[in-house]
Amino acid sequence: MPVPRMLAQDVEKASETNETFENKIQELPSIKLDPSLEGATSLAFIGSCSEAESKKGVGDRKFVCGHGNGAITIFKCDAATRQNPVQTLKLGSSSGLPIMKVLPHPTNPDLIFSASVDGNIYQSSITKHNTSIFHKEEGNEPMSLCFCDDVTVLISAGRDTHVRMYDPVTNQITRAYHGSKTDRTSSSNSSTCRPSKKVFALKESPSHPHCFYSAGWDNSIKMWDCRTSEGVISSMSHKNSPHVCGDALDVKVCGGIGLETILTASWTSKRALQLWEPNSDKLLRSVRFPSRKDDGEYLYSSRFVNDSVVVAGGSGSKDAVFINFHTSEPLLAVGSGSNPITAIDNDVTTGLTLIGGTNYDVIHLTKTETAF
Repeated sequence: MPVPRMLAQDVEKASETNETFENKIQELPSIKLDPSLEGATSLAFIGSCSEAESKKGVGDRKFVCGHGNGAITIFKCDAATRQNPVQTLKLGSSSGLPIMKVLPHPTNPDLIFSASVDGNIYQSSITKHNTSIFHKEEGNEPMSLCFCDDVTVLISAGRDTHVRMYDPVTNQITRAYHGSKTDRTSSSNSSTCRPSKKVFALKESPSHPHCFYSAGWDNSIKMWDCRTSEGVISSMSHKNSPHVCGDALDVKVCGGIGLETILTASWTSKRALQLWEPNSDKLLRSVRFPSRKDDGEYLYSSRFVNDSVVVAGGSGSKDAVFINFHTSEPLLAVGSGSNPITAIDNDVTTGLTLIGGTNYDVIHLTKTETAF
């Protein structure tokens, strides 16, 4: 396994220093959406900015939004223009299907890839103002995308359980890992068993360029190495979790010793928000998510905000909640409480967080400032 082995308690010890952080979270004016767009099903900030630029506020920060009616739009975060899209990359329709993932190219800010329930992976050019079909996955509903191997590989996964690898320049499939035909629990080698059920989330490893993670309905997190013929190199699960049903997988290098930590949000009534330590393949802790007993937690999306805060939301309370993951203290709840939260993205440099949902008529925008 390419990841150095270290004990989970080492991560716990290193992360204790982060409890002294003071997090100030401010809710900014929301961004209105045309009701015909059918809310936000996926969100992502475009490009990056320097620390100097981030101190100027939201500035010219842009983000891309995938909608329930199949549209793809770009908004700016600044107050003067945030009420209307600055660009529509793909029109939607009343019969259009949701865009489940939008993925800006990390080194080419002109390109955006997206995954749609209609079976297509789309490629959009901001400067050319157009969107074309990158690849049609026959018989599949691609739910997620990520890059791997220093952005030379684009990865997709979805309903058919297969994980496909593309050359993002030629649009050609370079490798396809077929899903397992058996449940994880009945596999002779469950630690390297490929997905047996629908995959909802993919995330690249921030520390190991050839590696990425997946999660979905088979109640496990799988770590992959794109150089290997088998693909899966390890698997994590605990008491039938995580049961991921959306863009609810995030990875961050946390703690003083700089080890990867995985965040998952499950569509379960309790213990839905969890932290995992891939170096020992173990659950670190469940983070308490505030909800009424009748509602349950039932989370669809989650993100790390910084080294002490996560944000998650779903169809239980129908709010997104910022939580100190060391103490499980809720810091701020954002949302109308009337529709599920289905999309969240966070920009570490600026502290900005985007929050949207199915049939929402707004995108919520917050800013987190951290001080010692």
